[in-house]
Amino acid sequence: MSNYLVSARKYRPLQFIDVVGQEHITTTLKNALRNGHIAQSYLFNGPRGVGKTTCARILAKTLNCYNPTADMEACGTCDSCTSFQNAASFNIFELDAASNNTVEGIRSLIEQVRFAPQQGKYKVYIIDEVHMLSTAAFNAFLKTLEEPPSYAVFILATTEKHKVLPTIISRCQVFDFSRIQIPAMVQHLKKICTIEGLQADERALHLIAEKADGGLRDALSIFDRIAGYTQGSITFQAVLQNLNVLDYDYFFNTTEALLAQDTTQALLYLNEIILAGFEPEDFIDGLAQHFRNLLFAKNPATFALIQHTEEVLQRYYSQAAICPNAFVISAMSIANDCALQYKQATNKQLLVELALVKLAHLHQIIKVEKLNISSPENTVEKKNPPNAVVNEPSVQQYQTSYVPLQKEKENTVLAPQKVPTITENVATNEQVETETFAQKAEETEPTTSGKTLRLNLSMDAILANKNNETKENKRLDKSSLEKLWAKFVAKIESQAVKSTCQEITLELEEKTIVTVVDSTLKQVQIREEVASFIAQLSAEGYNAYLFDVQIDKSLINTNEKIPFTPYEKMEVMKEENPAFSDFIQKFQLSLLY
Repeated sequence: MSNYLVSARKYRPLQFIDVVGQEHITTTLKNALRNGHIAQSYLFNGPRGVGKTTCARILAKTLNCYNPTADMEACGTCDSCTSFQNAASFNIFELDAASNNTVEGIRSLIEQVRFAPQQGKYKVYIIDEVHMLSTAAFNAFLKTLEEPPSYAVFILATTEKHKVLPTIISRCQVFDFSRIQIPAMVQHLKKICTIEGLQADERALHLIAEKADGGLRDALSIFDRIAGYTQGSITFQAVLQNLNVLDYDYFFNTTEALLAQDTTQALLYLNEIILAGFEPEDFIDGLAQHFRNLLFAKNPATFALIQHTEEVLQRYYSQAAICPNAFVISAMSIANDCALQYKQATNKQLLVELALVKLAHLHQIIKVEKLNISSPENTVEKKNPPNAVVNEPSVQQYQTSYVPLQKEKENTVLAPQKVPTITENVATNEQVETETFAQKAEETEPTTSGKTLRLNLSMDAILANKNNETKENKRLDKSSLEKLWAKFVAKIESQAVKSTCQEITLELEEKTIVTVVDSTLKQVQIREEVASFIAQLSAEGYNAYLFDVQIDKSLINTNEKIPFTPYEKMEVMKEENPAFSDFIQKFQLSLLY
């Protein structure tokens, strides 16, 4: 048998230019080498598999290279470079802090640092997983790390910087490695396929990169597994089967069923997914991500945040054009709430099915929640009369009969359309949305001058609102208003508030009840009772009335001095009641505050 090397080792970069997705790191390091600004210690921080150890090795090799290129890359042919590539260099040391995390291991390292290199310029110490060192080991390492010999360079690598002592971090140049983006990983996998002579579908490579979650080493491990499974031809279906990942078609077709209010088909798709061996949690998580992508596809500025192939991007762009904003945002909220409640649910499948039922009837709830909110300053007339019948949105073009998804894929042909890019001018949602369901659903969104209405997904609330819609609004006259107000005031418990409410006079102006008072105190007292009175009017069938309490400053006696302090109040009481004054003098009373 031949010596097989996994792709992560076989294609490990040997120069800075070969490092994938970390240009901000490699450019800084090359400039430092070019200018001779070599730090005494570096700290490379980042997730797993993003190139921390690789960059540390390339930096160590380049520091001791005899003939670096003009771009500050190691030549790869000198004695220092060849000895490093053959793992025979005496100037470059790699240590694993997980297995050498004691004070004795650090002391042994400090002893080695005392001796100058026999060949080359620098002795480089690469310490992986440095956060595994104990506190005592960190403290023993502090002095050497702060003032090492001129020929010593320390490169520390960690995935958990927060576990490293701040005193260690302050002595290092910190480089934060970022997760590798999906397009960069796909391009790297394409190069490997070309070298190895493999045939690979771009969608398959994209799915591998997406599953790797930003780590190129994980992507290469998955790539090796799929390549062995497919025997040289990596297809999208093979990756789906091997990685146990849900196809995008499930989410696109489920969304179409939800837009068409076809609850049956949406539940059948869920059942098909469960029979295929997936958990309901996988479906609801993927559906929430799908709604997130639809929201981002509605705006050119966020369209670039969807990292998929051009074919999938085109489908997102087309489906986002027919999805109202209110539907997408509310659907994201429902799916996210379902995912949060999934672990605590006893019947997990029922929880997901209930979420699908809510999603299928979501645009009906949006329509029910449309309220006619107006203000005294800006009263807007209704577009439809109170008794007008509002037609339901047309969704005939989305009504489809249930077909198993595997058969549906074979008959599905996407119309060739151009995928919008960041640099192109993409039309806004208002221009893209069609005149069918999407546009009419947008009309049902409540626009209340900056006020946002929370969607109530309770079926009881839906029925209650529908019953209110069927009631005919009564016309309120002044006589009825005075009778209702007197009936309401009689139920007020506070005598002071009741007295204030009995004194006022109510006027009726269109849909607004107006009263005028002569003090702020009375205004506050009446406003505290307004909500209950409006509710009583609504119960009697008088809907959409407002109550405005105004202050007439001309009624206020500005010459009258209002007592404010306790002493002033006592003097007023003496003047109004002589007996009270005699009482104070007889018992020689005084205020203590």
